[in-house]
Amino acid sequence: TSAAYSPPINSAVDENRRGLGLGHQLMSACVSNAIKGGFNSLHLDVRADNAAALALYRHHGFAQVAETIVPAAKWHTIHMVREGLSGEI
Repeated sequence: TSAAYSPPINSAVDENRRGLGLGHQLMSACVSNAIKGGFNSLHLDVRADNAAALALYRHHGFAQVAETIVPAAKWHTIHMVREGLSGEI
């Protein structure tokens, strides 16, 4: 049986190593491991001002499902999910 959600993805690429395709490698590995682990969905949060990460996640099939804005903390977070992993086996 498939679990509804995996633990949230939490990843980063060192700023000195960006642009080398490491983010794509990390996301591909996350998706592959989630499928092997029987998860149906992956989810993550990303800062709304992180355009490169948003583009990366969209490229890997994630869609925005919600956002959180906390003005006092100057937070603006986008919640993203990739559904239907169990059909990719």
